[in-house]
Amino acid sequence: MDRMKQGLMALLLVLGAVRPAGGAATEYKATVTFLKGLARLQGRGNAVTQLALGQTILEGETILTLQNTKVELKLENGTSIRLGPTTSFTLATLQRTPMGGVRGLFKVAKGRLWFTVAKLTGDSDLQTQTPTVVAAVKGTVYRVDAAADGKTDMEVYDGTVATGKPGGALDTPVGANEKLVALPNAAFERGAVDDAEDDKDEWIRWNKSRDKLRIMIILPEKHDNEKAGASISENAAMRRFLNNYLFKVIEKEQADKVRNSDQIKAALKGDAAAAAAAGLEVAADLIIVGEASAKYFKSPALGGLISATANLTARAVRADTAEVIAAMPGLSARAVDITDDAAASKALITAGEKMASEFVDAIITKWKREAKKGAGLDVTVDGVDYKKVKLVTNKLATIEGVRDVQSLYLVGRRSLLNVTFSGDSNGLADRIEAADFGALKVSVVGLSAYKLELEVTGGGALAPEKPAPPVKKNDEEGDVTPSTETPAAVAPAETTTELEEPR
Repeated sequence: MDRMKQGLMALLLVLGAVRPAGGAATEYKATVTFLKGLARLQGRGNAVTQLALGQTILEGETILTLQNTKVELKLENGTSIRLGPTTSFTLATLQRTPMGGVRGLFKVAKGRLWFTVAKLTGDSDLQTQTPTVVAAVKGTVYRVDAAADGKTDMEVYDGTVATGKPGGALDTPVGANEKLVALPNAAFERGAVDDAEDDKDEWIRWNKSRDKLRIMIILPEKHDNEKAGASISENAAMRRFLNNYLFKVIEKEQADKVRNSDQIKAALKGDAAAAAAAGLEVAADLIIVGEASAKYFKSPALGGLISATANLTARAVRADTAEVIAAMPGLSARAVDITDDAAASKALITAGEKMASEFVDAIITKWKREAKKGAGLDVTVDGVDYKKVKLVTNKLATIEGVRDVQSLYLVGRRSLLNVTFSGDSNGLADRIEAADFGALKVSVVGLSAYKLELEVTGGGALAPEKPAPPVKKNDEEGDVTPSTETPAAVAPAETTTELEEPR
């Protein structure tokens, strides 16, 4: 019995249900889950090394990014912190609290930061500090731009951030869609987030795209056999998806670019591959495509009112694999009102909302199930034509542990493979990096539990990409450290690597 109790206690400690005696805080882990370009890690002893994918960042360490660099960190609770170019970011404090929460202080000397903070519980406390502002959060999406002159721009996209001057009270709340500007020796200035300006900023667009599943919805309508100018059911479905923070709906202007394309026409006839191709054109993760119609009829029993029946069919297709995630072969809704249009609108809204609700549940369930099963690995390959895909596929098939390689599609310069491998994604990534692909250079650019992303360069055939600006030498990079000069420690070729959570 004593051994059983000891074993149970050890298990509970591992799971975090019981904390070490005395309630002392312990170190919390942050992991590098995306790395594009060059970044350096300044350790607690000021030694500087090159930052690497999958590396653990600990309390007291500083990340220094160079030009054209993006870095993402994931905390154990799912919080994402993303660093832009020429950024100096220090994990001043990062600890597990006695009650199982997380306590962190992130210091930003200069640069661009994006925070997607998971909902915090218990005695958790996360704060960000720039030279001119301190921000505390509980579950928020916001970004920080800290200039070399001390000016800080903060924009909040979801939740509320409590802000204040360094050393002062956090008595200035900034809510969703609000902006705060902090200048040295000046009062805070506040305003609204400018979505139009955000859309012009590649850094902001990239961050927004990583936070949500992007969905495009196309549901053309007919009203009493006449084509409708606007789709009531489509708008109703969009609103339903927008109410769930997991999803981002592709803007109507973007959807209109493909709405009348041959791909959508084929998708409406049941071609899932065509639907997926249309989704990829606007960088959608999923596309929902279908048709809706409304018919009216009068009856003396209705006392002069008009009844309308709406019918809707739709399918949700995964853009990267052309897999049908959810399908609704036929859904009907009825409504009664004093006019044809009013009755039809009510019925179509009901149909659109019901379809969207069922699809939201089906999509989330599907993603959770895929994250757990771990059967097979999706491998996306960028920078390829048909010949290069064949070369990569044939080489992958020879790697030890690979039992099967299936090519699922090739759209533009992006291909999707499914690889059956007797191991995990890390093991396959290691073997791909060690493999000889001849004239092709194949790099692992993305890694998650059930997915790899590869980038192929070399081998000719394709038009060359626009060359990236050269990385400056150490004595030309400027001040990228908060306190000490960065030694010429590492200067390899620029790489792109990613490790992301499965959706």
